[in-house]
Amino acid sequence: MIRDLLRGCLLDAKNSRTEWEKLRRVAKENEDEAIEAKELAVQTQEKLKSQQTECNNLGLVANARYTEIEELQTQIQTLERDNTQLRQARGQSTTSTSNTESTLKPKEFKGAKFDRKPENLERFLNKLTMDFRLYESQFPTGRYKVAYAFSGFDERPDRWAQQFHRYDPDC
Repeated sequence: MIRDLLRGCLLDAKNSRTEWEKLRRVAKENEDEAIEAKELAVQTQEKLKSQQTECNNLGLVANARYTEIEELQTQIQTLERDNTQLRQARGQSTTSTSNTESTLKPKEFKGAKFDRKPENLERFLNKLTMDFRLYESQFPTGRYKVAYAFSGFDERPDRWAQQFHRYDPDC
C-alpha cells in the first residue's frame, strides 16, 4: 500500500511536472506571441507616423499649390484688366490720332518744286509717293498729303486747289 501510495505520489509528481512543462511551454509561446504583438504594434505605430508625415507633407504641397493657383488667378485678372485697357486704348487711338492731327505741323515740301510742265510731272509724283511712304507718321490723313502736295507747286495752286480748301468740311 505504501508502495502504491508512493507510486501514486510519483505519478502525481510526474504528471504535475508534465503539466508544469506544458504550462511553461504555453507561457513561453504566449511570451513569444506577446513579443511579436509588441513588435507588430511598434511597426504599426511607425507606419502610422510615416503616413501622418506623408499626409502632412501632402497637405503642405496642396496648400502651396492652392497659393500658386490663387497667385495665377490674380495674374490672370491683372492680364485681363491690362488687355481690356489696351483694347480700349486701341479703340481710343483713332480719336487720339485726330487730337494729335491738330498738333502736327504740316510738313513742308523739300526738293524741286513742280513747275506744271508735263515732263516733270512723273518726277514730282514719285517724290510725293516716296515722302508719303518714308514719313508716314507725318501724313496721318489725306488732308496732310494734299497740303504737302500743294506746298510742292512753284506758284500758288490753281483754282481747283483753292476750291478744295474753301469747300473741305474738315478745314
